[in-house]
Order: sequence, then C-alpha cells, then structure tokens
Amino acid sequence: VPAAGRDASGDARAGGSGDDSYEIYEGEEQPWGVDLAKWGGKHVSFDCRVCQTHLQAPLEAVGKPIACPDCEAMTIAPAPKRAKAKPTLPAVTYGVEAAAENTAVVSKLFDETSARAPAGFRELAEAKARAARGRPTPPRGVMLTHPWRMWSDSAMLLALVGLSLTLAALAAVLVVILDGLMATGMGAVIAMLFFPIPVALTAVWSAAGAVVLTELVASSAEGSDRVTDWPSPDFSTLLGPLFYWLIAVPMAAAPGHLVVLGVLTLAPVESWPASMSALASIGRAGWLTLGSAAGVWLALPWVLLSQFEASSPFALFSRRLLRAGMRTPLTLAAYYTHALLVWAVVAGLAIACRGIDEWLPIVLAAPAVFAAMHTARVMGLLAWVIADADPGEPDDDDDDE
Repeated sequence: VPAAGRDASGDARAGGSGDDSYEIYEGEEQPWGVDLAKWGGKHVSFDCRVCQTHLQAPLEAVGKPIACPDCEAMTIAPAPKRAKAKPTLPAVTYGVEAAAENTAVVSKLFDETSARAPAGFRELAEAKARAARGRPTPPRGVMLTHPWRMWSDSAMLLALVGLSLTLAALAAVLVVILDGLMATGMGAVIAMLFFPIPVALTAVWSAAGAVVLTELVASSAEGSDRVTDWPSPDFSTLLGPLFYWLIAVPMAAAPGHLVVLGVLTLAPVESWPASMSALASIGRAGWLTLGSAAGVWLALPWVLLSQFEASSPFALFSRRLLRAGMRTPLTLAAYYTHALLVWAVVAGLAIACRGIDEWLPIVLAAPAVFAAMHTARVMGLLAWVIADADPGEPDDDDDDE
C-alpha cells in the first residue's frame, strides 16, 4: 500500500509528493486462523513482459492486456497453470506391516515376471543380485579344483596341526584318567579329582573347533580361499557356533538312527540268517552307529546351512534351500563324494587299528580333524553354488521350520 500520495479520504491524488516508498501491512490485526488466500478471489499470477514485475489479475481478465503499475507496459494475462496432481499412496501402505506385505507382493510379481522373461534378462537380474552381495560367481567344476586351495594357506595348516595335537593330548589324558578310575585305591581317588580338568579342556577344544569349522563354511560360501576371521581367544565368543553344531549334528543323525532302530526292532540281529552272519557280527550298537553316521552324512549340510541362512540354531530346515540345491545335482554329488571319501579313510584307520582300542582316539585325532575341516570346506563350496543358483531372498511362505 503506498504510504504517501493519498488524501484523507484514501483516494490517490493526481500529484503526489513524489515519495514512492511502501509500507508493508503484516496483518497483525487479522483474526487467528483466517487464510486470506483461501477466502480471497481467484486470480492468476504472471510477470510483466518488460520489467518482470510480479503481477496478479482476476480470472475474468485472462486474455486481456494488463497495465504494469511500474513501467505501464501492457501484458496479456495468461491462463492459470494447471496444478500437478500429487501422487497419493494407498492407505494400507502407511502401516509398517502393510508396507512389508506390499513389498513382498511386488517382490513376488518381479520374480514371476523374471521367470517368464528371456534368459538374458534373468541372467542380468541374477548378476545384479550377486554384485549387490559382492560374491563372485562360482566357476565350473568348483568341487574339483577349489576344495584343496585353502590348504595352501599357512593359517589353515596351523589350525589343523593345533587342533590335532591338542585333541591327541586330551585323548591321552582322558585314557590315563579313565584307567585310573577303573583301578582301586589312591589311584582312583586321584583320577576322580583330576577328571573335571580334561573334561573342561575338551569343552574349550570343542568350542574352538566349532568356530574354525563355522568360519571355514562361511568363508568358502563367499568364494574365498582363505579364512579371514579366525576365532578370538575370548571363550564367550566361542559358545555361539558350538551351540549351532551341538544342535545340528544330533538332529542330522536322528533320522538315520531312527530308521535303523525301527529295522532292528522288527528284525533283531539275533534273528538274522546264517548267510548274514558277517553283517550280524557288527552288532546292534554298531548298526545304530552306522545309521547315525549315515544321517549326519546326508542331512548335516541341509540342517547346518538352514541354521546359518536364518541366523538361528533352531531353523533346522529350509524348503527354499532344498529347492535351490536340487538345481545343482552334480555339485551335490561331488559334496557327498568328498565327505564319504574322507570319513571312509578315518573309518578304515579305525578298523585297521582296532587292536589298540584305548589308544585309538590318539591315533585318529589328526585324520578326524582333517576330515572335519575338509567336510566344512566342501560344505561351504556347496553353499556358494546353491546361493548362485538361487540369488533371490527367501519367500514369505518358505519360513524355516
């Protein structure tokens, strides 16, 4: 509003004082909550074509020349610009659970579209997924060339020697103490007093061994030929991996054990014909042990990899993992062949040395540690190939059981 150039009645004078200053009316006396722009008339805003002064005109003046109050140039009032519609999200996406559900629906649609798309597009999507994870693509014949590469690492050899020597020493101490417990007199008392020490040391060795095997699986599953995260000497950090293995091994052995137990219940060893005397000589306990070993051989990779995938020791089976594994039959066959051969060597040594029963654990310490580490290595390579065969995330309906 011009501060000068107006008479008392508020009308502009023809000749003013020449003072063109303005004072700003800030609207302090306007009632609270009144939106002047809302209640004012509709208008169109534009700039003067000569001096670029911002002008406003009522909608009725659209298409008509409007005089600029500053330079008095005439500018045609343009039509109002149509406001862009703001995108609105469905109401269900405002909730966290609904957002997660919508994300799952979109992901499922993308997977279905990718499955129907040309092979090149699917390969591109899988390559992008692998690049996002930073995991290299496993080469062909990975089970033939890669299992032995990790043994060229001096840290692997040091772990093998350390675990083998400590296991042999613990086995020797336990044999001596057990012999003392079988004796009478002061020897039995001394053995009883020292018995908790090797038991505690065996628990520490088991925890350290579980961490080594877990890191072998994890590093191999990422395509690495060396372990980058060896266990720390802090015993509290060793309990987690040990808990995984303490659950995985018995759960994997249970099916084979139960199957053999059912067969022996229906047909006891004593009732077998003379033509099967060689098999009957193995005995009930021997057959149950073989059944448990077969269960571990067949089921341990699925149980353990399901646990690692879900980051939970109680996730014992993943249907998605099994489906992906069925897409790589040659790799599966190579894994089972590796595991069978290394443990067959251990079993052969045990049979060959059965005449030294009480010292057998000492003799088998190094071969057993090597077999366990090699099995963990090929299990990690199996996980690498399975992850490459199915790079997507687990579906919502494939929860681990």
